[in-house]
Order: sequence, then C-alpha cells, then structure tokens
Amino acid sequence: MVIVNKGTKDGRSPEAYIVAIDSFKVETNPRYANKNGQTFCNFFAQDVMKHPSLNASLPPGRCVDIYSALEDNKFSLWVNVSFEEAQARANKGFPTVAISAVPNHIAVIRPNGGKAVSEMRDVLISQAGRNIYASTTLNWGWRKEDFPNIKFYSWFE
Repeated sequence: MVIVNKGTKDGRSPEAYIVAIDSFKVETNPRYANKNGQTFCNFFAQDVMKHPSLNASLPPGRCVDIYSALEDNKFSLWVNVSFEEAQARANKGFPTVAISAVPNHIAVIRPNGGKAVSEMRDVLISQAGRNIYASTTLNWGWRKEDFPNIKFYSWFE
C-alpha cells in the first residue's frame, strides 16, 4: 500500500480512518446484515463516523433523513464536495460519505492509497445494504443510472 499522506495537522490519517472503518467488520457483523429485505447502510455509516478516532457524527435516522439534513445544511461541518474531492479528502483521513435519496443509500468513502480518481465509478467505498462490502468501488454500491443522484459530503472542522 502506498501512503501519500502520513497525517494532517489535526492528527487525521488514512491509516486511522481505515482502522475505524474496518473495526466494524461490515461483511460479518450481524448488525448490518440484510434482514428480510431491510438494510442497514445508515447504521454502518453512522457507526463509522461516531468512531472515537473520527468523531464526525452524521445526522440521525434513515438514509432519507441523513440526506435531507445534509442537503439542507443542518449539519454544517458536513460539506458537499465533488467525487474527486471526496476521494482526495478520504485519502487524507477525513470522514467522507456518498449518499443518495433515490435510491436511499449511503456508503463510507475509503482511502485508496492516495490515488486520484477521474471517474465517479472508481471512488472506493465500504457499505452495508443489499450488498455488503468492506472495500469496493462505487459502481458496486449503485447502479450507473443512479449516479446522477449521488452526492458526496466530507467533514470539515
């Protein structure tokens, strides 16, 4: 793994962010398992962001609630960014998410070793939901036709 940024002045690092994401063992944790068609992407994203090393709480509620609160700027430390900036910020250890209202879904943006992305589909994510992945690209979290509905938010302190 290539590490481009060893950390930020506030102590954030891609390594610590990855440890926080992976500590929830999304692929095997029963808390996030699909139960009779009910999915828990919001629980996973909220849990990761509450991790003590991140301390970047997302709005409470379901995906639609989180999406509305972020879009309406009710959680002002979460700022709307481009997909390129979302990956770049995650690569520096800043909590970052991808979210859509249609379909209702949220995923955590993962550091990818410092690589810039030029296509939205290549943003690295971790997610619970219909499909659960510890590490995959955005094109496995959403269908291509849903890409225009995805927004990206990163934590700015």
